[in-house]
Amino acid sequence: MSRNSSEKLTAQDRLALARRVKELRLQAGYRQDELAELAGVSRQTLSDIENANTNAPQMKTLVRIYDALGVDIAPPEFEGQTQLWLAMLGALIEAVPEDRRSGAVDKAVVAITSEIGRRSNVTPFPSRNVGTPTEDGHYLAAREADPEPTDEQPSYDEPS
Repeated sequence: MSRNSSEKLTAQDRLALARRVKELRLQAGYRQDELAELAGVSRQTLSDIENANTNAPQMKTLVRIYDALGVDIAPPEFEGQTQLWLAMLGALIEAVPEDRRSGAVDKAVVAITSEIGRRSNVTPFPSRNVGTPTEDGHYLAAREADPEPTDEQPSYDEPS
């Protein structure tokens, strides 16, 4: 992560990153002492972060931990107009009652991906516990499409 992007994170952002550390560590199969050694932090520091016994961990400490786990800490960067649209969509998504939110997002993803085109690298699929969960246990609403058909791999449009 670049110095500029890490300086943009608030204490609240750092706390949100800290809340994910234990889950990520367990998914990676590390004990606290193993991850602490890999990250170059003390086991007590790691324990404090995992148990929320610290205000907002220092960014350099979080970067070391996330790097040791092989997880990118930097959020994706988008163009200005896309950032605006994402903020608008986020507000709309949060306005939908939680029990209907996943379905609403599925519909939005289908609508957007249909605009990308038939041979796009994005394929919509339902996000309600379908497919493979991400590291944080959520399910994706889109995935990369299968590669272009070759002689060995028939197209889905053609009979096999």
